[in-house]
Amino acid sequence: LNMLLGPNGSGKSSLVAAIALGLGFPPALLGRSRDPADFIRYGHEQARLVLGLRVPNDGLDCLNDDEDFTAFLNGTGVMLI
Repeated sequence: LNMLLGPNGSGKSSLVAAIALGLGFPPALLGRSRDPADFIRYGHEQARLVLGLRVPNDGLDCLNDDEDFTAFLNGTGVMLI
C-alpha cells in the first residue's frame, strides 16, 4: 500500500499527474482534462517533464527527458525493445 499525504494545495495531484503523463498514460485517465497542454502552468507556453525510474536489485535505471529515452543496465547505456 502506497499513500501520498499532505495538506490541501501541497501538490499531491500534480505529482500523480506528472507520474502518469511521464509514463505515457493519456491525460483523460486523470479525469481533469483531455488536452496535455492544460497541464502546463498558467502563463507559460511549454513544460518539461523528466522522469527517472530505478528498479532495485536488477541494475536497470531509466530516464525519460521529453526528447530522449535512455536506459542503463549496470551503468552501461542499453536500448529497450
